[in-house]
Amino acid sequence: MIKPCREVYGFMRWKGYEKRRQKSRWMAAGLAALMTMAAVCGCGSGENEGRKGEKADGSEGIVTGEDGRSEKYSGDGEAMGRYLEEESDLSEYLEGYRNHFFRLQDGKLVIAEPMQQLLVSEDNGATWTWEESDWLSPLIEEGNYIQSIAIGADGTKGVVYTLMDAAEGMAGDGQDEDEPESGEDQNETDNGQTAQDTDAADGGAGEETADDAADPDASGDEPEDSFQESAGNEWWISPKSSVLVVKPDGTQLPVEFPAAEEEYPEHIWIADNGRIFLGTYGDVLYEVKEDGSCESFLTLENSPQMIAFQGSRMIIDGYEFDSLLIYDMETQEYISDEVLDTFVKENYGDRTFNGGSWFDLYCFPGGEDVIYLAGKKGVHRHVIGGGAMEQIIDASLSSFGNPARHLLGMVTLENNEFMAIFTDACLIRYVYDTTVPTVPNETVRAYSLTDNASLRQAISLFQAQNPEVYVEYEIGMEEGSAVTREDALKKLNTQIMAGQGPDFLILSDLPADSYIEKGLLADLGPLIDSLEGEEKLFDNVVDAFRKDGSLYTVPCDVNLPTILCREKYISDIQGLEDIADAMEKLRADNPGKDLLRVCSEKGVMKTFSVGYAPFWKTEAGEIDLQAVEQFLTQTKRIYDAQMDGLPQEIVEDYERRNEEYIEYTGTRYEDDTYFAYGMDDMNYTMGYRQFLAGTLGGLYGYAELTSVPRTKQFADCINVPMDGKEGSVFCVHTLAGISAVSEHQEHAEGLLKVLLGPESPADGFPVNQAAFEKELYPDDYESPDVPYSDMAYVEEDGKAYTWTIYWFDEAAADVLRSRIGSVNRAYVEDRALEEAVYQAGTAYMRGEMSVEEAVADVEKSMSIYMAE
Repeated sequence: MIKPCREVYGFMRWKGYEKRRQKSRWMAAGLAALMTMAAVCGCGSGENEGRKGEKADGSEGIVTGEDGRSEKYSGDGEAMGRYLEEESDLSEYLEGYRNHFFRLQDGKLVIAEPMQQLLVSEDNGATWTWEESDWLSPLIEEGNYIQSIAIGADGTKGVVYTLMDAAEGMAGDGQDEDEPESGEDQNETDNGQTAQDTDAADGGAGEETADDAADPDASGDEPEDSFQESAGNEWWISPKSSVLVVKPDGTQLPVEFPAAEEEYPEHIWIADNGRIFLGTYGDVLYEVKEDGSCESFLTLENSPQMIAFQGSRMIIDGYEFDSLLIYDMETQEYISDEVLDTFVKENYGDRTFNGGSWFDLYCFPGGEDVIYLAGKKGVHRHVIGGGAMEQIIDASLSSFGNPARHLLGMVTLENNEFMAIFTDACLIRYVYDTTVPTVPNETVRAYSLTDNASLRQAISLFQAQNPEVYVEYEIGMEEGSAVTREDALKKLNTQIMAGQGPDFLILSDLPADSYIEKGLLADLGPLIDSLEGEEKLFDNVVDAFRKDGSLYTVPCDVNLPTILCREKYISDIQGLEDIADAMEKLRADNPGKDLLRVCSEKGVMKTFSVGYAPFWKTEAGEIDLQAVEQFLTQTKRIYDAQMDGLPQEIVEDYERRNEEYIEYTGTRYEDDTYFAYGMDDMNYTMGYRQFLAGTLGGLYGYAELTSVPRTKQFADCINVPMDGKEGSVFCVHTLAGISAVSEHQEHAEGLLKVLLGPESPADGFPVNQAAFEKELYPDDYESPDVPYSDMAYVEEDGKAYTWTIYWFDEAAADVLRSRIGSVNRAYVEDRALEEAVYQAGTAYMRGEMSVEEAVADVEKSMSIYMAE
């Protein structure tokens, strides 16, 4: 589990917050008309599992659970009753970022989001209005950053905030006066949400110094005139935070945090009885007293990140907690709960808090002694000290199973109903219906070798649209299981050959060619060719998978192998040999600097295989030994240029990153499927690498990429396709197919259409043309000359950097459209062939064999593999 970094602090500010401050403070959100009902939530496992409520005469029976909810059974014993979802879209009012959800004693619902007013509903979420206040409005208008807001059941309010200060020694264009523009050493998702402290995965820039930054005079060019250089970008967060408490009668009480403490408040929580607590980056929990002073209340295992209150009890979670802690505030003792501990360890042992953006596991109170746990496993009910965990909502039948939605908060309502808010600003009300089957009667089986987020999201969307169908999703190699790839494939192949295989398959990392040769996959050509209007796909992307006029596999996403560097190095790139030439010139011009942030033979080969591996096989499917030899020859030149004169500390840092990745994931970073995916723009602008190579797979990523040349010192940078052939290669994460003998062909096709539809959950650019155009410009896009987001980063030595992201203009959009519309050669990971190349290539690069011997070794390895 990743700990919060206390020395390195990264932050992103979104222009959307400024935009909301300019809006009318009061807006009625008439959401009742937007509500939609979907029978997608299951119930009945746990304590109630296996209960039979039918009477002896076969008539219907009723069984009442501990929470008073009735569970009905049909005459034939079929379990009835399931939570249904009523969905409301709040995206017009909320960013879906760090929202906090509260229910007051009077039934009022309140959603708090940083940098704007409280959103309030007095009719159980049917309508919402902004509640302007005389305490929050001044804090926002004065330019403070709101870190945390809490609202007690009695109406007591508390806020932690910090002043947005101009940073000393930082220029408004986003860089130190003598250093290049910079970003933060964090991985970022394409929707722009920051995944903080992922240093183990992308590299530890926080331990580099400014001396390693790019040469300010390297380009010789000034920024383009369109680059915004304004005092408005000169900002940073004051390291000291303040706390304000507002009593139910409106009295404002500034809180005095102990001056001697090194830590500053980060979180605030308010108990049902009005007691107020503060959490810091440290492990001490503080209580705010009536006079505004505060004192140490409880020392924990680590930094507290979530606290729920159940009567006199605190339920506490935090970084590196083994389980939830239950602390009785009256007796001042911890309460042991073995059942809860076991459940959390087994189901949420890898939970984190995602930089404060959302919760992997969220706890909220129910009735007396009852708590609810919500997360990727659904919603479970537990009586503190009781003997079981009861599943109330099944994740596989609800939005909790949708990986594109992350839980921000959840509350109980009257009549055993619930309401939750997710990161897509979707508000969902859960209503129990005894008239629907607990599990849908119709079933379609879906399969992927490893957990596939796009498929999970598609399943969630499909089941919302088809509540009478249950999608049974099987993962061949569950995370954390001891099942090997070979074992999983053997089991799957046995099922398929026996006619008992899944209806729908994600064929990534499966022997798709073998399945096609044996006639095991259905021809999807008629279905795909019939798609029109908003369902229309990019023909060139689909056509890359046609074989002899038939289409047995369909790509569900597009990622574009891309390189970025200064124009003088890559303006004439036509192939890998030209890239090797560019690297050698870069090394000559940048002695001692890290060119690629990759320091291993395999890592270098894997970086460029996404652009060139598709050429290792002929159209007939045979190994192109000449192409393999060319790849090994040129990547050795690239590797040699990277390592030539490279300081040992950079090599050691790369190994440290791999070791940390092993600690967190169980595998080396360079062995991960996604190693070469994404564009490391931030570290490029910080000067920690001189050449950028990876894959472009999202529109925010494209905005970052096109913002690089709008950054001082980098105005002469360009990006081009990695293979040098305009638009020829694209990468596919999710390749789908349908069993030729499926008895549920219609449902399998329906699931595929969701994956490929206008609401496509693509892990990259959508193959669906309408989905691509819909996502091209975000809702809050204003102009390519208006900053879209700001990113900032502070190193351990206190050096600070900022970087401004601009959304691209229509000309850049046309370039992207043209490139996606012309790709024609697909890269899908071929694990066996690639590992054979990497193994032989490593020996070749180390001088243990000649390139001819390496190629022969690849040929031999693949012959043995095919024979097996």
